[in-house]
Amino acid sequence: MSDLPYSINTENGVRYFSCKLLDGVDFLSHAFGSRQGGVSEGHFSTLNLSAAVGDDEANVLQNRQLFCRALGINTQQVFGVNQVHGNNVLVIDKQLLAKWQTGKLKQAISADAMVTDQPGVALTVLTADCLPIIIVDPQNRAVAMVHAGWRGTCRGVIQQTLNRLAECYGGSPDNWLIGMGPCIGDCCYEVGSEVVNIFRESYPDWHIYCSYKGDKWSFDLTGANISQLLKAGVRPENICKLNMCSACHPEDFFSYRKTNGATGRMMSLVMLK
Repeated sequence: MSDLPYSINTENGVRYFSCKLLDGVDFLSHAFGSRQGGVSEGHFSTLNLSAAVGDDEANVLQNRQLFCRALGINTQQVFGVNQVHGNNVLVIDKQLLAKWQTGKLKQAISADAMVTDQPGVALTVLTADCLPIIIVDPQNRAVAMVHAGWRGTCRGVIQQTLNRLAECYGGSPDNWLIGMGPCIGDCCYEVGSEVVNIFRESYPDWHIYCSYKGDKWSFDLTGANISQLLKAGVRPENICKLNMCSACHPEDFFSYRKTNGATGRMMSLVMLK
């Protein structure tokens, strides 16, 4: 267990994972949530953190309280976006926070990544097979949270996020730290030839993460994003991946693909203290 690149944490029954690479950053809180430790039932058992999948709203609110309490934060610090499988990156600055805190931000903004240098703001994404990615700039004390499915990956959401980090706060990818959470692995992620063709047309290295097994194509979501990170200048030793397939581990993770959509969502989180 000590050789794993991640830690398994349990607080009052709530289980979550953290990257050892990021555990040593003293100004940072982060977590990749699991499905264990909540009050939801049935398909959403037990720690469903999404209010948009048909679960009882009261259960979701209680689950969020339990999750945040386990991490030592307040639910009012949680900031999320309307995830649309695109490449839009939201910059969370003082002006946006002022609207959020006064209630003027009436609905979630559509984006699939967020960057900030503001302390006390917990950037979050919800997943059930897609890949949550945390980026940390330790020199400039800035962070990013990314939601990457195959569409967002193909549209370059990770590159767009790296660009916004550099534009807003300075710094260089060769100094940044990356944490990659659980997602569906290439062992279970079958895709059609139309998906493969999209990557084939856009990325010369498509064959590294698109493979033909038997009579079906499989897609390595984590590998595709690592490829983009390395091309952008991130050092391999600065990338930590949980490398846990959400479909292969139903006891720990929700999986949209495995359950044909009838499932909850995990939350991944990063916050500057």
